[in-house]
Amino acid sequence: MIRKLVIAAVVSIGAAFLIQNALSSFGDRMHLSEPLSGLHQHYFWNATQPLPVNDGDILFQYVYIDPLNVPRELMLQWHVNDPEGWGHRAYWGEDLINFGDENLPRTRMGPMPNAGEWIRLEVPASQVNLESKQVDGLAYTLFDGRAAWDNSGKNSQPTSPPPPPPPTPHLNSLDVTPATVTLSPGQKKTFAAVGQWSDSVARPVTIVWSSTGGTVSNSGSYTAGPTVGNFVVRAFASGTPIGDSATVEIRDSTSPPSPELVALDVTPASVTLDPGASLTFVGQGQWSDSISRPVAVVWSATGGTISTSGAYTAGPTPGNFVVRAIASGTTIGDSAALVIRDTTSAPPPPPPPPPPTTLVQEGFEDTGFAARGWYDNTSLTITAAEHRPGGTKSLEATFNQGSLKPTFGGSMRIRFSPTESVYLSYWVKYSANWVGSGVSYHPHEFHFITDEDGQYIGPSATHLTTYVEHNYQNGGFPILSMQDALNIDTGRLNQDLSLVTENRAAAGCNGETDSYSTSCYQSGTEWRNGKQWKTTLPAFTTVPGPGYKNDWHHVEAYFQLNTIQGGKGQLNGIAQYWFDGQLLIDHQDVLFRTGIHSTMKFNQFLIAPYIGVGSPVTQTMWVDDLVIQTARP
Repeated sequence: MIRKLVIAAVVSIGAAFLIQNALSSFGDRMHLSEPLSGLHQHYFWNATQPLPVNDGDILFQYVYIDPLNVPRELMLQWHVNDPEGWGHRAYWGEDLINFGDENLPRTRMGPMPNAGEWIRLEVPASQVNLESKQVDGLAYTLFDGRAAWDNSGKNSQPTSPPPPPPPTPHLNSLDVTPATVTLSPGQKKTFAAVGQWSDSVARPVTIVWSSTGGTVSNSGSYTAGPTVGNFVVRAFASGTPIGDSATVEIRDSTSPPSPELVALDVTPASVTLDPGASLTFVGQGQWSDSISRPVAVVWSATGGTISTSGAYTAGPTPGNFVVRAIASGTTIGDSAALVIRDTTSAPPPPPPPPPPTTLVQEGFEDTGFAARGWYDNTSLTITAAEHRPGGTKSLEATFNQGSLKPTFGGSMRIRFSPTESVYLSYWVKYSANWVGSGVSYHPHEFHFITDEDGQYIGPSATHLTTYVEHNYQNGGFPILSMQDALNIDTGRLNQDLSLVTENRAAAGCNGETDSYSTSCYQSGTEWRNGKQWKTTLPAFTTVPGPGYKNDWHHVEAYFQLNTIQGGKGQLNGIAQYWFDGQLLIDHQDVLFRTGIHSTMKFNQFLIAPYIGVGSPVTQTMWVDDLVIQTARP
């Protein structure tokens, strides 16, 4: 006997949750998790018809793993209306989702199921303590990746054969990118071709390339010939008449090529609105010369209305919807996910988040920085002359008199999994003659940058950089600060835009939303801004005793991005600093980002000591046992 579970309500936590027509395992509908990083899930409870589970029953769930976005872990959580609640969990793959405890454990059922086909997952009710209980909810939980979900229920009889597999997909069309390109004689460009298949999945195919005006290799690498003009690169799927082509303009190399549009970015990428609420979306073109420029956009949307300028108004119906943008006259586009809330009832609280995750751990015991993921300048100096107890070496940054940078040169960087919060812990010691910059600003020491900027961007002009540093004025004053110069609306400088638009800067030049003082100044032809939090008394002292700069001290800092609600940045970001365990800076009402940056996350860290006015003396700082986590332990 087969029983199914009737869904009363569905909540999406950490994932855009869709019910849509697709090739499901039963009927014509399924539900689909979007491809996201880390933990994401959707679930329901309080089903109108709970599922009675008897002794010996087998619980089942049909799932289809996206072969292009395979999760690292898949978990099913059954809900019972008793004190155990969600404490009935089974998982496949890695053990990354830290739900449950010793009294309500999670049960591993095996490796991650095969991707690219419908799989029937089966869990004996006895293994998740569900015999003789009434199931009224089910959570569909992933770590990374995407999956489609179909029928859920139980089977009191021997398992029936799985449903027949979906039909084998066939190639519908071929897309060559880039579609147009401008080259100089002898210049190279690699083209790519991706097959569009009948199951709406893009997959690589074997390609036969040909071209005019130059030569093209079997891998799609085109070399422009000497003749100026317009030419064609063609691609055909091997053994088929299905193909596509790209236009190549070969120009006189004495004149620079015109930039071409290569991508379109819609911001914000995802947002949640109440019925009737409005938000303006922005389409920004990414061009071949690595510069972002506005581009004419054709807008469309579901779930509400959108104007020609991108102003969206949410309709009355709650659910998951999409805003789409196509660059005018092209096929280049992007979309944003939009959720319209059900304001008639509040959703149940989500399960508690997992504990802090360690993102970076560096002991400076050897110079193998590149092997540990560091990049840019990996030739930093380490020394055995200074180190914390328990280690043998530390990082040494020596400034010669008059130099802007330490003797080892520029910054060393590392990237980590995107996160909305970062905690930095390190030990530091300064030479007895350390005076820093000798002025009321600098040295810079450590920086965090977000995923809205490239991996080699300069930290002084980004969409968001946060700083941890110390300024010496007869003692070392701890400083936390931020800048978001690339968000400045330079057409409306020194105007308060906080009630006008979310397309503005948060650190100055466009208003002071969170009441903290900001700066707005010009550097050459570019505008810069800044917001700073500084202690009133020095933490590092100039004479032996507590806080002496020539002793080892423990520094901790924490940044948490503010939330976005109704398309607007909220005043709840956090900036904190500890010195030897004592909290010296604590601000929990900070605006780091506006609503247009709703998906922004930290993903890059820089060790970048820098004195912009030149070092007054030859002086040294040492750093040891550096750790970056998502939260303070």
